[in-house]
Amino acid sequence: MRKFILFLFPLCIANCVLAQFEPLSHSARCQAMGGASVAVLDFAGCNVNPATLGWRNSWNVAIDYRQMFVLKGMSYKSVAVSVPTGRIGSVGLYYTHFGDRAYNEQSASAHYGIKVSKHVSVGVGIYYLHSGTDDGHYERFNSATGSVGVRYSPNERLAFGAAVYNPFFVRRDGVCRIPVQLNIGAVYCPLKPFLLTLEFEKNLYDPLRVRMGAEYCLFDRLLLQVGFATSPIIYSIGVGYSYSHISANICVAVHQYSGVTPGLTIGYSF
Repeated sequence: MRKFILFLFPLCIANCVLAQFEPLSHSARCQAMGGASVAVLDFAGCNVNPATLGWRNSWNVAIDYRQMFVLKGMSYKSVAVSVPTGRIGSVGLYYTHFGDRAYNEQSASAHYGIKVSKHVSVGVGIYYLHSGTDDGHYERFNSATGSVGVRYSPNERLAFGAAVYNPFFVRRDGVCRIPVQLNIGAVYCPLKPFLLTLEFEKNLYDPLRVRMGAEYCLFDRLLLQVGFATSPIIYSIGVGYSYSHISANICVAVHQYSGVTPGLTIGYSF
C-alpha cells in the first residue's frame, strides 16, 4: 500500500502542477463561488477577464494565499495591484507563484480594461510564464501569451462576461500544453443583498466545466458564499468581511479526489 501511495502521489502532483498556467481567479471570494469570476466585479478576480477592470475607479491592492489540498510544496501565492487611469480605464498587475524549490511555476501579467460605452467594457492581458527549479533538475520554461475579454451589463442587476486565454495557441512542449481556454458567464442580483453567478469554462484539452455560486450580504459588511464546480466536482464555501477600505475573505474548497484547499484574500482600496 505504501508503494502504491508513493507511486500515485507524484501523478496527482503533476496533474495539479500542469493546471497552474490556467487563468485562475486570485480571489477567495470568487473561489468560494465555485471559481466563477468572468462576469463578477471583483478586483482580485480580474485576472480571468481583463474587461472587468473597466468598471474599477479606485486604487486596489490584494494578496491571496491558497494551500492546495493542504500539502507541503503546493502553496499558491499571488499579489495584485490595480491603478485607475481616469476616463480611459484601469491597469491591473498580477504576480503568482506556485510550488517550492523542488518545482515552481510563476506568472506575471499586465491587464488593461476600459468602458467603451455605458454598458460595455473590453480588456486585454499579457502574461509572462516561467517554470523550473532552483537547483536546475528540471528544464526551465519561459514563454508569453495573452487574453482578451468583454463585459456587458444592461442594468444594475444583470451582467454577462466572456474571455479567451491564450488565443495564440502558445505551447509548452508536446506533452505539457498551455491551455487555450474560453470562459463565458453571467451574474444576476434578484435582490440587492443576493447574488447568483453561473459560468461555463471550456479548455481546449479538457471537458466542459460548469461553475456556479451564490453570495448573500449580511449587515452590509458580512458576506456568505457557496459554490459548486464540475469536472472534477468541487464544493466550496466562504465568508467575507469589509470595513472601511479593508476587505478579507476566507474560503474552503473540497475537491472530488484530492481533498481540501483553504484560501485567504486580503485587500485594501484607496
